[in-house]
Amino acid sequence: TTVACSAITLLVSCSVLNAGTASSMEETNDPFFQFTSTSLTYLYGFNWDTPFSPSSDRDIITLEHFNANRLGDFFLFIDFMNITTENRGGPPDSGFDIYGEASPRFSLSKLTGKPAKLGIIKDFYPYSGTFEFGRSKSLENINNEYDAGIDTTQLRQLHGIAVDFDIPGFTVATLNAYWRDDFDIESSTWQLTAAWAVPFSIRDFDFVFKGFADLAGSEGELEAQYHASPQLVLDLGDKIFGKKKVLYVGTEVDIWWNEYGIKDQDDIVPQLILHGYF
Repeated sequence: TTVACSAITLLVSCSVLNAGTASSMEETNDPFFQFTSTSLTYLYGFNWDTPFSPSSDRDIITLEHFNANRLGDFFLFIDFMNITTENRGGPPDSGFDIYGEASPRFSLSKLTGKPAKLGIIKDFYPYSGTFEFGRSKSLENINNEYDAGIDTTQLRQLHGIAVDFDIPGFTVATLNAYWRDDFDIESSTWQLTAAWAVPFSIRDFDFVFKGFADLAGSEGELEAQYHASPQLVLDLGDKIFGKKKVLYVGTEVDIWWNEYGIKDQDDIVPQLILHGYF
């Protein structure tokens, strides 16, 4: 059995999530780039199921970059996993993993120079794509120990369309519809990806409730799978540095049904988040 691995964790899977929260973005004078945002995130999670995660705890450093440009927007992230948790939990040892996604989108309103708003639809993207890449040492170890055939290269292409919605209270509400193709599987399937961000304040504290949800169909021997990561983060930038939207702390729950496309392999994992922009 060959098993594809979707993103283990990330702050967002859609390019507009960082844009919607407007977190430490830099406006530019470049005629092509309108603004950019780059950040680092540290996540620590526990209660990962074994043997698919050799250790019940895992940590991740994520590098993210977002830019809005004259054609649309672009989002890139790279996860560096098991930074300090490598080789915990006994055999098979967890290993150092890398996973990333590059996601360009082309905006109808930017391409035509005319508003694409219609009712609650804020903008339409005639093209929304993602290229997934990575190499998983921990999955190689699992394959060796359990005589499994989990895909360790994690090479995938997704092509489709997207819609941004204008919903009161939401700075981000987006839905992407993809054709999804795993390079190591002789078939393809569909995927829906939604992302949201809802900022709110309690007294002098600013919070953001945000996240993503993926729903993918079956592909080859892989079962349909659902993966979501809702987050609640607190803006500590103004409390520590006197500047908002540069440092966040909070929690995330990673929810994965049919993990890696394996039937009834489910995970619900709480994670701690430290997220900084530079």
